[in-house]
Amino acid sequence: MTRLREPKPDWETVPSPLRAAIAASFGATVTEAQIAWGGYSPAASWIITLSDGRKLFVKGAHGGQTEHGKIAFDLELAVYRRTPQLEKVAPRFLGAWASAEGEEPWSLLALEAIDPASPALPWTEEKIRAALTAVHQLDQLGIEGLTAAEDEPQLAALFRGEEGWSRFESEQCLESLLLHF
Repeated sequence: MTRLREPKPDWETVPSPLRAAIAASFGATVTEAQIAWGGYSPAASWIITLSDGRKLFVKGAHGGQTEHGKIAFDLELAVYRRTPQLEKVAPRFLGAWASAEGEEPWSLLALEAIDPASPALPWTEEKIRAALTAVHQLDQLGIEGLTAAEDEPQLAALFRGEEGWSRFESEQCLESLLLHF
């Protein structure tokens, strides 16, 4: 039985100037780029191997994805940039790059690759415990200056009840969701 996967672009679809900028940032060429399947979204993602043996997890937003996906990427990038303390409980943020004005719109971020990676889904009791432990450890760091989630523009709709399951109250909205499956 063939398992269906979410559509993800190949590394070669990333504009070449952007790929070159990433290689230059790490002072090494990209020798291999494998699509990173799974996760929580169909975002573009790869495990990149550099010529010096380092491995990176690179995630991207591009013009061909949904507006929701782009907003989620921008929010994730903002959190990594504003919260360097995350590296104490998560893979280290290594940088971000964006296409130049006038080029095909792409934004990328790189994190340390976790090797071996554990599939994101399905959730298990062990994964839930690890996630809660990481949240507790992050709380213990006493991070200052973070915006309250309900004040973050990309998340505000969740706190007003405009996102999440409540948005599928109408039969038409629910039917639209089910068409994706």
